Formats: sequence, structure tokens, C-alpha cells
Amino acid sequence: MRHLKKFLVDADGDNATNVIQAAIATAKRMGAELTLVSVVPPAETQVRISSKLIGLDQVQKMMVEQRQSQLETLAAQSGENINTRVLVGDPTTPIIQLVCDEDYDLLIKAPAPCHGLREQLFGGADMRLIRACPCTVCIARPKLDSNSESSGKIVAAVEYDYGNEYKANLNQSILDGVAFAATFDPSITEVDIVYAWSVYGESFLRSERRPDLIEELDRITEAEEARSREWLAALVNRFRDGLDDHYADRFKPNTKLLHGDPVQVIPEYVQQVNADLLTLGTRSRSGVTGMLVGNTAEAILTRVSCSVVVQKPIGFQAPKLS
Repeated sequence: MRHLKKFLVDADGDNATNVIQAAIATAKRMGAELTLVSVVPPAETQVRISSKLIGLDQVQKMMVEQRQSQLETLAAQSGENINTRVLVGDPTTPIIQLVCDEDYDLLIKAPAPCHGLREQLFGGADMRLIRACPCTVCIARPKLDSNSESSGKIVAAVEYDYGNEYKANLNQSILDGVAFAATFDPSITEVDIVYAWSVYGESFLRSERRPDLIEELDRITEAEEARSREWLAALVNRFRDGLDDHYADRFKPNTKLLHGDPVQVIPEYVQQVNADLLTLGTRSRSGVTGMLVGNTAEAILTRVSCSVVVQKPIGFQAPKLS
């Protein structure tokens, strides 16, 4: 099982203070090194001003110094040994570069400010980090319903991976992540491993109302459900068999089949069980600049209101940064 040893916490964004406090507690519990990072916009991207007393480069320097002081104060108040970094650039590229250069295992951040319908739950900067950042990315969201108590439940969504090395690596990363969290985080009381399955054209064929088609479709659907259940059980059992006894004893997840379109049934299940966190994997391929997370994963992410953890497949590399 892959251990998370270096955490990078984005100290910018809405609700960042709560996220920082939770990240500090988690890093301490897991024995991980933690760095707070903030990004200041570069002066050269702003409209030049004409002044003998104020120059943009001077303003940028003052902003960096002020933010560095704020981060150091936060670190000192925690009583822990925490690193601080202030970077200059757009909201995502410097962070991705830092993750690459210093080999962080986990990036934790509050949601970026949202603008427009497509960014209703996750900001554009968040999606760019999810797509391109080579480490695991956690977008920590408070529950929208302030009266909703923590359930202690994680939902992890996996994909059928038989014969597909890419998906197999992704499933391994997802299970590694939830097993590590379940072992070290006492607030996690239950883990559900879910797989959304369906038969191609099922809704269409049932709408045809032909008894011969329905009978055959029922047979196919029953067989597919059985195959899916067998595969999911084998996936989890194989993973647990590869764990040391210390971790295997603490990782006893539930398995759940969800029948239907994953874009619909996974968010519905997350809401139904009041999950605190959803973890799933990207479909981004390394080396492809701007590659989407994948229509399915991205659509799911914009339909849940809980925190999310997005895993990368083993060996994922960030696209070349300009």
C-alpha cells in the first residue's frame, strides 16, 4: 500500500482556514510532512501603471512578503513544524510545477471561487489541477447543508478493468488511497466500494415492449449483474490479500453494485448515504496538455456536494508546462 508522506495545502480560496486546520491535524496523525502554499498573480500580466512612487514589481514584492508573513503566522500558531511557500504565477501552473519538483503525494485545497454554471461546485482552477496535477488531489468542501452531520463514510467508485492495465492501475490507486485513509483516520467509520454497471441499450430495448427481446434482455442483465458482482468482490479481495495483516485487519469495506449510468447513480448513492467524501479516478493521459478528466468523471464531480479525492493511475506524469 502506497503511503502518503508529503502534503501540499493550497492556502488560498474560500474556507481555506478550515481546510488548513483539518490538513494539519491529518498530517500530524499520519506522520506526513506538510507545506502551506499560496500563489500571487504576476505583475507582468497586469496593466502597467505610470507612477514615480509605485511600480507593479514593487507591489508584487510587497504582496509576496505579506502572504509569506501570513503563512508563517498560521504555521507558528499550529505548534507544528510546517513549511511555507509563496509562488508567483497563474492559480495552477506554479502549484503543479512544485508538486513535480518536490514530489508531493497529496494536494489539499478549498474550492476555487465559482463563476458560471459549469463551475457551480468546482472552479475552473480546481478542474485544471484535477486534470494535470500528478499527485492525488483533494477538494475539501464543507457540506452544503450546515445541519448535516458527518457520516464517517467514504464512497470509492471503481471501473471494470479486466484486460485494461490503465484502469487496473487506477483502481489500485483508488483502493490504496481509501485503505490508507481508513487505517489512519479515526473519523472514517465505513468505506463503500461501488461499481456502476449497465447493459448497452437496455432502456431502449425495454421501450420496444417485445416479449422475446425482454426475455432475452432479462437473461443478459442477470448474467451481467452476476459477472459484475464477482469481479468487484475479486478486485477488493485481491487488494486486501496484498496488504500486510496490520492494514488488512483495518480495511473491511462494503461492496455495492449500482445499476445504471454512473453519472446518475453514483451521485445519487453519495447523497443517499450522506457520504463525507467521494473518491474516483481520472481518465487523463500523461503528456496531453489540457486533456479532460473524462466526460464521466467530470460529470460526476459537478453533481456531488461532498468533498472529493481524485486519484491518478500509477506512473501518471504531468503534461509539459509552458
